[in-house]
Amino acid sequence: MIQDTGSNLKVYTSGRNELRQVHSQISIVVTSYTNERWPDLKDLLNSITMQSPLPEFVGVIERDQRLKENIIAYLEQTDFAWVVVFCENRLGISNARNIGVLHSHSPLIGFVDDDAVLLPGWTAYATEIFHHYPDAIGATGPALPLWIDSSTSWFPKSLYWMIGCTAWKEESAGSVVNSVTGANMVFRREAFRHVTFEDGFTDGFQQEGKLGLPNEDNDFAIRLVTSTSKKIIYFPSLKIYHKIYPFKVSSKYVKRYAFWQGIAEARYSRMYSSSKRVNLRKKVIVETFRDFLDIDRNWGKRLTMILMFISFGLLGMLSYDKHGLFVVAKKWL
Repeated sequence: MIQDTGSNLKVYTSGRNELRQVHSQISIVVTSYTNERWPDLKDLLNSITMQSPLPEFVGVIERDQRLKENIIAYLEQTDFAWVVVFCENRLGISNARNIGVLHSHSPLIGFVDDDAVLLPGWTAYATEIFHHYPDAIGATGPALPLWIDSSTSWFPKSLYWMIGCTAWKEESAGSVVNSVTGANMVFRREAFRHVTFEDGFTDGFQQEGKLGLPNEDNDFAIRLVTSTSKKIIYFPSLKIYHKIYPFKVSSKYVKRYAFWQGIAEARYSRMYSSSKRVNLRKKVIVETFRDFLDIDRNWGKRLTMILMFISFGLLGMLSYDKHGLFVVAKKWL
């Protein structure tokens, strides 16, 4: 079934969706924009078919007709409710996620990346969290690295968040957290009556590295908690695997990410209370110290990567409100 909603959007659904949508406790929103990700997206869909309860799947596809055709052909063979929204124009991850929310039907809305894989029980844990924590507005959990090339697994754990993963998470189940794992997060529908994902962030992970502000997910989380005074909790059982391709551990990628992260940190410091960001930075420092103590044959690589991150991160922070330095710094990336 196809529905044209205007604004270059076309919506595809299964003709048997209605009853399933009524009973779906959670919708999973996934955005994608290139058929190069189809093998990854297929792995994600395979992991969704193994979930109980089955979720509603909401895919937002940008520009790539072939990817749209592949995903619809796959979904037509599944037993869960699904919606595919196709746009002929580039949306960007924030706009695509907002569109996914608008076309979802469940009381809980989860977000995972198109190169992630859900661990068994993911939807069950997600629904259980909000049953046991009625005052929580959102939840996040571990994103474990799935190395496409095992030779890159030396990458510093203190920088796992740069590649969409989590390292040492010492919080216990139900701990209140100040940030989310963008590849693995769930919110109550009511969250989107208060805030939406804001445009103006980078459009994803390109091989040449970040070329704009990162952390649209954490920006969303900060604004959500600020506007609702409700909490986001960490739940260790809410796990995914996140595929890590070799380009994400390259020096060029890290330099660019670090630079834009520095700009983001300067921006956060001016927009929000700094105490929560300070606590988060302290945790990063502790994790970095652990990397220093982990001495093996890859210690030098990790040290080089950490020093590179610190240098270009500081450069980004200094460049935030100094246009001349910003222009010069970009030439070094």
